[in-house]
Amino acid sequence: MINFRLYFSKKLKLPILNPKLAFIGLLLLWAFVQAATFLRLGVQTPIDSELYLSDAKNLLGGQWPQGRGMWYVSYSSFLAFVFLLGGSNSTIILLQVFLSGVAALCLYKISVLVSGRASEAFLTVFFYLSWLKIHEWNTILYTESLFTSCSIICLALLMRSKHYWQYVFVFVLTLFTFFVRPTGFAFLIGLIFYLVFLVKNKMDKRLLVSTIVVVSVAIFLLGCYMLEGGDLIDSYARGEVIYPNISIGLEIPADLIIPPKNEPAFARLFTFAFDNPVYFAKLSFYKLILFIGNVKPYFSPIHNSIIVLILYPIYIFAIIGYFRFGKTQYEKYFILGYVASLALTISLTSENWDGRFLVPVLPFIFLLASHGFITTFERLNKPKPIKLPV
Repeated sequence: MINFRLYFSKKLKLPILNPKLAFIGLLLLWAFVQAATFLRLGVQTPIDSELYLSDAKNLLGGQWPQGRGMWYVSYSSFLAFVFLLGGSNSTIILLQVFLSGVAALCLYKISVLVSGRASEAFLTVFFYLSWLKIHEWNTILYTESLFTSCSIICLALLMRSKHYWQYVFVFVLTLFTFFVRPTGFAFLIGLIFYLVFLVKNKMDKRLLVSTIVVVSVAIFLLGCYMLEGGDLIDSYARGEVIYPNISIGLEIPADLIIPPKNEPAFARLFTFAFDNPVYFAKLSFYKLILFIGNVKPYFSPIHNSIIVLILYPIYIFAIIGYFRFGKTQYEKYFILGYVASLALTISLTSENWDGRFLVPVLPFIFLLASHGFITTFERLNKPKPIKLPV
């Protein structure tokens, strides 16, 4: 009788990678992806680019961004700095491409530090470079590219920090990353998860609990402040699941209760959820599924099929990888906090029509997936013990 487990484990053995050749291969793949993407798309400045460009010019004129622009002030400052040095939109795109390369190196280093194996690092970066949707944003004058790169670089530097000045630099970079785009809020929560688990065994329990309480209250107040001036309840009343104004057939109840507009934004959110629990749960669930699933009803069947056939198995291996990482591999808590808080944020606001909100967390999901993938193959290759007759 054929032992299929043994048969497939022999056939599916992972190749032994030459570190130098693997690095050269990744470098060539990065160059090919960036060149192909740039040649196909060029320099793009969609409608939201006008906000960043306008704020950048205002910064050069000594005027601080107001209202919504405040949550993108780091990106506007980045643009302003490039313009101050005589650069152009093309210069910004080239810098975004360059930083994506730095981020790829940092992602490789993070994976090596977490897993201790070059094979996992190679696979993590391979996933990162192969998911072209990430790199298309390098050619667009939007916040996604800089935010994704800064998130990876920030975590890598934090993991390598040993001295006071290094932590200060990471703090400054974290602050910069936080204000690149509003979802910097979720990135900050991920880092807090990481730091709490990192120091919980080295810190006095009372001080740790006090710190967690203070930080939690600060995050709550910050969240309240970020909601002010928004139109969340208006989007709920329209049945908006995907921004802008895409409902995907969700039926709005005739007896929908809308809280008064004179209430604070956070209070209105809780009041709406309490008064319309079933509708609120459906709306949030639809947004969550579309965010994680990444498929959209208006994408082509081929587009959606590629997402399902490639991204969904990666999700499965990422879940496996998360549970196979040890309790002291605290980076998995960063990823958990980051992904969970971002998913919660999207479920309370709206998924974007192009699915770009998923882009910044994918590199970290790839890191988990590579660990799940490699360890699964190792277990398949593990020799089955031979039972000798007694």
